[in-house]
Amino acid sequence: MRFQWFIFNVNGRIINSTAVSGNSINVSALIKGHYLIKLFTKNKAVSQKLIKN
Repeated sequence: MRFQWFIFNVNGRIINSTAVSGNSINVSALIKGHYLIKLFTKNKAVSQKLIKN
């Protein structure tokens, strides 16, 4: 499945985004904190909290 994703910081700024086909997103470059991740496919959009420890 191909999808587009965006990661936002707590201030609403886009930290990272890309289009990928697969089932994983590498967040190793993010510092510890709270984020919002938005995933978009052709037919659906999903938002989820992301906490990196």
